[in-house]
Amino acid sequence: MFQLWTISKLPRLAESLRREVTFYAPLLESLDFMGIDPVTFTRAATSLREGRDGLSHFIAANVPKFDFSAELARGCYIQSGQTLQFSAQNGLDNANTLVWFEDSIPKSTPTNTNPFSSSGIWTGNLNIALKHVLKVSRVCSNAEINAIQTALADVAQSIPAPETAGDLPPSTFVATTPAGVRNGTNTVFTLPSDPNPNSMILDCFGATLEWVSPGPPGQMEFTLTGAGNRTITLGMGPTTAYPFIAHYVTA
Repeated sequence: MFQLWTISKLPRLAESLRREVTFYAPLLESLDFMGIDPVTFTRAATSLREGRDGLSHFIAANVPKFDFSAELARGCYIQSGQTLQFSAQNGLDNANTLVWFEDSIPKSTPTNTNPFSSSGIWTGNLNIALKHVLKVSRVCSNAEINAIQTALADVAQSIPAPETAGDLPPSTFVATTPAGVRNGTNTVFTLPSDPNPNSMILDCFGATLEWVSPGPPGQMEFTLTGAGNRTITLGMGPTTAYPFIAHYVTA
């Protein structure tokens, strides 16, 4: 049971890994999922949810609560007194790798306890927003889990306001791959020239990362430090699976 948008993030995965995904539920705006039917949701009481428009909306009993923070979907709110259950045939509780996000924080087995029972019922943490529940047909390596979490992560892109023509110094536009080893562990890279930090657009993991100052950077974030701001430090180590390109105007 799924619509096309349900699997829209899966093409970010390498094809060999994508073929081993047996279950995926985005849980962003509906219960649509890729897997074995059925899915059931119950909640005895009515509730309110925060919509994409920033307003509170009434929702009836037994209707899942999908909250938003501005334009970013927070997921399906899970609380006491309600039940979220997928078919036991999806094997969400077995030993193979399960990845999910709680309040936008990525989690996975076996590092975190599997939150589903053998009946496919959510038995994990309550009072959290759940999204991007994904099951793989085997136990994945740490590098593969990192790749899955990166592919599923929702990043709110922040674009700096353009400078006026009178503020722009003589400069050159650069598009380059920062120097450094992309092995999934190394997080420090070097630019060939001094960037204007306000112009920096850094694409990695199939998304545009957010510049934070001061650090340390979180996942999907980076800092600029060192002489001339040439040193890039990422929140997690990239691999060669995705392009890694820095676009900037020289200082």
